[in-house]
Amino acid sequence: MFELTTFVIFFLQFLFVGACLYLIMCADPNSQGILGKAHRFVYKLIPSLYSSSKDSNKQPNIFFRVADKIINYLCYTNHPLVQIFYVIVAGGGFVVYCNFGLFKHFPNQQVSSIHIYIGSLFAFFCFYSYYLACKVSPGKISKENVKQYTKTYEKYYDDVLFEKGNNCSTCNIVKPARSKHCKTCNMCVARFDHHCIWIRQCVGEKNYKYFLLFIGSHALLTLYGGIIGILCLYGIVLDSNLLYAKFRIPGSNEVIDANWSIILKYLFYKETMFVFIIILCIIMGITLTLFLLYHFSMIKDNMTTNERIKRSDFISFLEKETKKMEKDLEEPDQTAENKAEKQQKLKKYKRDLDQLKKWFPTKGFKQNLKDIWNL
Repeated sequence: MFELTTFVIFFLQFLFVGACLYLIMCADPNSQGILGKAHRFVYKLIPSLYSSSKDSNKQPNIFFRVADKIINYLCYTNHPLVQIFYVIVAGGGFVVYCNFGLFKHFPNQQVSSIHIYIGSLFAFFCFYSYYLACKVSPGKISKENVKQYTKTYEKYYDDVLFEKGNNCSTCNIVKPARSKHCKTCNMCVARFDHHCIWIRQCVGEKNYKYFLLFIGSHALLTLYGGIIGILCLYGIVLDSNLLYAKFRIPGSNEVIDANWSIILKYLFYKETMFVFIIILCIIMGITLTLFLLYHFSMIKDNMTTNERIKRSDFISFLEKETKKMEKDLEEPDQTAENKAEKQQKLKKYKRDLDQLKKWFPTKGFKQNLKDIWNL
């Protein structure tokens, strides 16, 4: 039992750290807030320190050679490891919840047997949403459909983020606005959002709605499982009359009255796997809900993850260059030609900056979501 409890605690810690890293990944990398600083530390500073450490070794040792191979496989190949992990965690978690919760403790004073059927149907719907997110193409751009995509997104050419006439050197086709070439999938994707390792493909125009369905259904299921699980545990407390029970302290003959601290420890010891899966549901439910709200926020602004990051990088760069250019123009010793060239460049920087800050017109969350669903 000690080994099982240790494993449960370790796995929950691992999951919590993973959930935090996933949320930090969604933060604006140029933000000066806590999440922005955390994003730069995790995804820029640590890789930079690793590269510096590797470069300082004139003859790379076996550690760096093995580490490079692992990083290359995990980050730059379309491997199925995360999908396998999902099947283990989601499928295994559902089996554990059924064996140690639904089929063992339902119904009781707090939960009805109807939750056995609701929970099971909801879980299978979630698995089906995952299948759709993995199976439906994100919207591959080819020589046959590139003209149609270019026409569809023509109004988004702003000559800053998206310029007319840009070609994809890999696919050898024109790049429609809002598209991007994914190196992992080796194709250009229409209305590219991001490459998702969970579904082993990109999220784009055609499968974004299924990705949202996947995230939303899993967020609801895990929150539902966590809340119903807590109610079930309270039902166990009532059915077993634990509020009025006497507990003997291990290693002594001292008997004490029940309190919530003792009852929770008792439940964790007696129902370790059920408590573990409830905590797992709560952590994942909160994480997925926040991630879903993040995507809802971008839908409201008519923006994709790729555009949000790219726009933030451009704004950060242009603001720095504008300040630098304004400072340079104050220098007295410069030719009229040189000064005129800098003024022209400054004018372009400010125009591009205004264009990026205005972004594209949005119809509001409801209409934007409807448009996505109709793609």
